[in-house]
This record gives sequence, structure tokens and C-alpha cells, in this order.
Amino acid sequence: MPNRWILSLLALATGLPPAGCASSRLLERPRGTLVAANNATGRASDASRATPPPSAANRLQQPRHGARAKAPPNSQRYVIYRARLTLAVFKRSEALSRARAVAKRLGGYMTVLTERSITLRVPSSRLDAALSALGKLGELLRRDIRGQDVTEQYLDLEIRLKNARAVRVRLLALLAKAKGVKDSVLIERELARVTEQIERLEGRLDYLKKNVAYSTVTVELAHKRSARARALRRRLPFRWVREVGVDSLLRAY
Repeated sequence: MPNRWILSLLALATGLPPAGCASSRLLERPRGTLVAANNATGRASDASRATPPPSAANRLQQPRHGARAKAPPNSQRYVIYRARLTLAVFKRSEALSRARAVAKRLGGYMTVLTERSITLRVPSSRLDAALSALGKLGELLRRDIRGQDVTEQYLDLEIRLKNARAVRVRLLALLAKAKGVKDSVLIERELARVTEQIERLEGRLDYLKKNVAYSTVTVELAHKRSARARALRRRLPFRWVREVGVDSLLRAY
């Protein structure tokens, strides 16, 4: 089987340009759009935060090479939510433990813990419940919620992955019919490239699925003085008295 003929078959099977171009275009990703947020405003419904269905690509036509997937009107949106709360508390260690317990109770988990903050991952469908419970751990000073719409990117990756898998099937069929070592080497080289692209697409899609399914909540804790400590602080006659460490003793109250 002549090399020129096998190369033509590879081009027909893959529908892709040479390796350098195909790799970059196949993995091209549109940027998400920032959609919402700040303080206690605008909560999205549970439906918009639900875990994506197994395959939204079945509802779309296969795009031309280089085209980006477009979300059909009134379709489910895929949104990544990140929230940040700032609370004033008397005892940080106790508040951190309670915050971790809230996440565990709602099916989430902790990812980062410091002396003054904790970062949690909670199911997106339970985000409102998590924010409500966490907000009761102390005096709420600030609440910020942001959402990144990745619907177009998600659907685009699904369709690119579907196309790449179809290419791999055609390459395997060509490999089974190949005659001669040179032909087999050419097909196997292309097969390895397409397989690598599939793995990258699967990894990116899996990343989006996990971040849509679980929202990130960061809780920052500020120290809150008791009324007695504030009154004693106001009665200190001289500024230098505060600077020698009396203020830190008052925090115990």
C-alpha cells in the first residue's frame, strides 16, 4: 500500500489538518463569562447548578472543524460558583471546626485550612444551605458570590471529544486493514496523537464537571471583642498602655 495512498486515507479518516494545527484547534477552549454576584444578592436556582447530564452533545449537530458549539436557547446552563464570607467571631478555632462540620453535613469537604480562614467544597445544589449555615457562625461582615458561565466551553469540549473518539474508531479500522510495516507505523503514529488529544479533552471536561457539581466557599474570620473588652479599651487613659500588650490581655474577655 503506497505511503501517499495511506496518507490520503488518514486525512479522510481524521478530517484533521497536520499534527501541529490539529492539536491546537482541537483543544481550543472558549473563555467563560462572569455572570453574577456580590453580597446577598442574586441566588441562582438549584437547576442551574445541577450536575451536567451525561451528554449534551446529542442535542446538537456536529460542528464544522474550527467552529464552536453554541448553547441552544432555554437550555441548561453550566455555572461554576465561588463564594466568600467574612465573619467576626469570638473564637476562631471553634468557628473553623463548626464550618468544617457544616460542609461535612451537606456532603462537602475541606480543601484549605489556616488560622484565620477555611476553604470548603460543597455540592452546588446545597450552596444556599451552606451559605446560610456558615453565615450564622458569627457576625456577617461581607458576603460575595460569583458565577462563571462555562456552558459554551462545556458543550464545545463534549462535541470535540465525540469527534476525536470517532476519528480513533476509523483509525483502528484502517490499522486492521493495513498491509506492510510502513503503513502500520503511519497509522499508529496518528492514532497515538488522536489518543493523546482525547485524554486531554477528557481531563478538561472532567475538570469542568467537578467544578460545576461542587462550589467553592471561603470563610475568613476576624476577631470580635466582647462588650466588656470594648468598654475597658475605651477607658484606658493612655495610648502607650495599649501598646505594651494590655490590649491582647483584654481579648481573653
